[in-house]
Order: sequence, then C-alpha cells, then structure tokens
Amino acid sequence: MIIKNLLLWAALLGLTIFIYYPLHSAGFLYFDDNWSIYNNPYVRSSDFLNSFRFIYYTDYTPVTTFYFSLVNRVFGMNPFYFHLLNVLIHLCNGILVFILGRKVFSFGLFAAYLFAGIFLIHPMHVESVAWITETKDVLSVFFLLLSWLAFDRFKTLKSYRYTFYALSLILFFLSLGSKTISVTFPVLLVLFYFIYDRRTFSKRLVLQTVPFFGLSLLFSLLRMYAESGEMRLLDSNLGPVTVLKNTVIKYLFYFSRSIFPHQLSGFYENGVFQLFWYEYLIVLAFFVALCLIYRKTRDMAEKQHIVYFPVFTVIALLPMLKIIPWSVNFMVADRYMYFPAIGLYALFAVLLAKLFTLKQIRVFVVIYMLLLTLHLTVSARNRVYVWHNDYNLWTDVLQKYPNTKKGLHNLSVQHLFRKEYKKALALQTKLLELAPQNVKNKLNMITTKLNSGTMDEVRQKIEALEKEGPGNMTTAQILALIYYQQKEYKKAITKLKVVLKFDPTHLLTHKLLISINQHLKDRDLYVYQKNLIDEFKIPIELTEMP
Repeated sequence: MIIKNLLLWAALLGLTIFIYYPLHSAGFLYFDDNWSIYNNPYVRSSDFLNSFRFIYYTDYTPVTTFYFSLVNRVFGMNPFYFHLLNVLIHLCNGILVFILGRKVFSFGLFAAYLFAGIFLIHPMHVESVAWITETKDVLSVFFLLLSWLAFDRFKTLKSYRYTFYALSLILFFLSLGSKTISVTFPVLLVLFYFIYDRRTFSKRLVLQTVPFFGLSLLFSLLRMYAESGEMRLLDSNLGPVTVLKNTVIKYLFYFSRSIFPHQLSGFYENGVFQLFWYEYLIVLAFFVALCLIYRKTRDMAEKQHIVYFPVFTVIALLPMLKIIPWSVNFMVADRYMYFPAIGLYALFAVLLAKLFTLKQIRVFVVIYMLLLTLHLTVSARNRVYVWHNDYNLWTDVLQKYPNTKKGLHNLSVQHLFRKEYKKALALQTKLLELAPQNVKNKLNMITTKLNSGTMDEVRQKIEALEKEGPGNMTTAQILALIYYQQKEYKKAITKLKVVLKFDPTHLLTHKLLISINQHLKDRDLYVYQKNLIDEFKIPIELTEMP
C-alpha cells in the first residue's frame, strides 16, 4: 500500500512538474507584475510592516505583499524563485486538497487522489500559478485549506481543541490578507455542517463561526473601499436586468470551462468573450445528470456530496461575479476559479470513483480517465507557454478574442518594444475605431509614429492632446520624460507632480525627481518629495540638502 501511494504521488508530482517546467525560463510580465512586484515600494521596502499599513493600487493584500518582500529579501528580484515557490505552494495545495478529501469529506483513497490530481493539473489554474502577480490566489487557498483542516480538528478533538480553533482563525486571517477570494468560507463552513452533520449542528456552532464572519466582513469592506474609494454595495452603472444577465452568463461560463476546459484566455471582456452554443448544453446536461444520479443514489453520504459540492462552487464564486464593486466589473478570469473550483473537482472525483466501482463499465471509465488526464495535461502545458511572456499572452488573447481592447493595446506595446512599428500602428488603428475617445490609445498612436518623426513633433502632438484632457496620468508621464530629456526640468517637475497625485508611491517618478534635483538643488522640491517618502514609507534615500 505504501509503495502504491508513493507511485501515485510520484505520478501527480511528475505531471505537475511537466506542466509547469517551462516557467524556469519565464520572467516577470509587464502585465501587472510591474506595479505589484518589481516596482512595488512595499515589496522593495526593508520594513515588512509597510505591507500592512497601506492600500496600494486599489488593492489590499498585505500578506501577499509581505510574502513578495520576503522573497525579494532572500533571493532578490529574480523571477525564477518567484515562479519556483509559486509552483511549490500549488503542489502543497494539492496535498492539502487530498487531506481535505480524506479527513473532512470522508473520501475513499481513490477519490481523494482523483480530487488532488484534477486540482493540480487543471488548465484553469495555470493563470494563478504561472502569473507571479496571482500568487495571491495560491497563497490564499493554501492558508484557507490549513484553516479548514484546523477547524475540523477543533470539532473532532477533545484536548487542545481551542488551540486549533485559534489556529484556524489566524490562518483564515492570513488567507484573507493574501486575497479576499476566501470571504465566503464561513458560509461554506456552516453549510457543510448543516448538510453533513445535522445532529451536531447548533447555535453553538454558528456562534463559533461568528469571528470568521467578522473577518470576512472586515476584509470585504476594505476590498470595496480600496477599489472604489467609497462604501457602496452596488455599481450604480449597472441596472438589475444587466446584473442578472451578467450573473447567469458568468456562472454558465465558469461551469462550462471547468467541466470542459477550452478557449481559455488570459483576458476576457464583457461583450467580447462569448459562450458557444454547446456550452449551454454542457451545463444543462451536467445538472440533469446530477439530478438523475441523486435520485438513483441511496447512499446518504453520496447524496450529501451531490448537494454540497455544486452549491460550494456557486457560493464561492459570488465575490468573483463583480455584482458589487469588488474589482473590474466588466471581466471574468480563469484565476477566479482557483478556490471555487474545489467544489466541482470534489464532485468529479466522487462521481468518477463511484463509476470505477461498477465492474461492467470499469474499462471505459479507466479509458476516459486516461484521456481526461491527457487532455488536462496537454492543455495546461500549452497554457503555461502562453503565460511565459507578454508577447505570447496577448497574441493568444487576440487570436481568440480579436476585439479585446486590452489585448489590442498590450500587444501593440509589445510590438513597440520589438520596434515592429507597422504592426503596432495597425493594432492601435483598430483600437481607436473601438474606443475613439480613449486618451491612452491616442498617445500610443503618437508614440508609435515616433520612429518616423522628430521629438519636437511628438512633443507638440502630446501637448495638444493634454489640452483636450488635462490631468491624465499617462500623458503627464510621457511629457515629463520628454521635458527631462530636453532638460526643461521645471516643466518636467510639474508633470511628475501630476503622476504623484495619482500614485504618491510611484518609484520611477521619485527616482526621476531625485535626478532632476541633482541639477536644480531646489529646497522646496526636496521638502515636497521628503514629505511623500516619509508619509508613505517609500524605500528611497534622499541626500540631505543645505
């Protein structure tokens, strides 16, 4: 039995390493890794407590920021170690999912291995594992699974039980501090004991979960405030019909792509991503099959699984549907399934293990599981190559969704980096047709033509654009760089202050101000910058001025 278990774990480990091995040569992405990691002042800070003191870029993930700063302190800003550690935590999550299946859900050994295997190799998880910024998904689920296992020990042990209760609460805090995808955990916990153990379900159990609900409420309010700058429960731009329509479509989307992973993308936009006709049939057939299986099943534990696990995914997905101003309302993303999909994977594992016990169809079940493993592995490996670099990512996005505005913009930027000006210009022209009033698009059109014009011509065009929409952060950044290169330092300072009004922690802007003040020796500028550095604990040293 020990040898058999070791072989199964070796197979799961081997598949996971095969899938994620290409990340050994992957770097940081320009897509969010810049502000969340290598230009994040609180990742580069030597004071780890700064991670907890500030809301940064409409987000509050202090535990993840602390983790990034710790990795930076130990290994430096080397993307290899960030990727390696993320894959290792994902592997740990696979082990914890296995233990959760055995200890909490009372799965048989075979079902628990299926549960862990699907979790480890499913291609929808690649976005969370391969994108360093989304380490927060992997960390959040790591602490959450530990919290759940600790709470289970609290419920089953007689001695030291309140030690495990306190540990569970601390781990849940760490999960929420990594990312607030786990806010629904207290609801899932109460529902679990209500469905599985009605005899021990009581007011006392509900009271025991009150601190968990309190933490969820606290981090939910922090998340909404970080995103919108104010407390509001619904996006005023969305009517009830739109909210209902989006909710149904997004549920169909997440269920269909989890059941049959296909057409996965690094970015989806409302109105751009589409449900194929067969996806409606997939989800309908899935729930019809569940109803039939439930009616035919006599075993109470199996009935409980069939009820709880789909409901688990539905509830866990609620914060990711953007009904409230939690994050960007117009998009869905594969990474949002890293936690909610646990319910679906558990259900798949139970049903496959049940089918495997039927001798009449065992051969067909084995063939299906082999084909499923092959499909998930190949698909996941291909997704890793997509997330290997920005160019691959945005090329893949536009191949699947040609009218994605963010895809058009980001791939054009990649063409600019490669000095492929004609390709960049073609994408920007298409983008302007879709969003003619977008200032950033107009700026990109101007900078794309930089190779064929003089700096003065570009400067004049950008200055004219700024007059149309003054106070734009991106316009101010570009003008500041142009003024700096032309040694018009006073004008550069004016534009850099516009940038710092939007983001007082912007490291590159502060470095440029320091460089400028080495020429000007301006005491007022020194005091202005020092006040920002002291207030926001920015890890930059200023040379004292007389």
